[in-house]
Amino acid sequence: MDKKFLKKLISIGHTLSPILRITKQELSPNVLHELNRALDDHELIKVKIVGEKEIRDNLFLQLKEVPETKVVQRIGGVVLLYRLSKETNKKLSNIFRAGK
Repeated sequence: MDKKFLKKLISIGHTLSPILRITKQELSPNVLHELNRALDDHELIKVKIVGEKEIRDNLFLQLKEVPETKVVQRIGGVVLLYRLSKETNKKLSNIFRAGK
């Protein structure tokens, strides 16, 4: 991912609201399923991690391990994730809708 594209993703992500909130200490199968569905639909999403710093750090490390997913930015408990969709839905893709 080059710096120009990364800056575009951060710019688009700035206007997004968190689509998923994680409050447990680990990523459950249901949370992973919802995370993958959201990434397939929107390609670029914000995730809010709620909890103490140690819990947020642990969950952040788990999010970094999600296959084919890139962490674009992390600010506190908010993480911006990107994964290119196999079949981009122009109505749902945050990147396509932003016109970038």
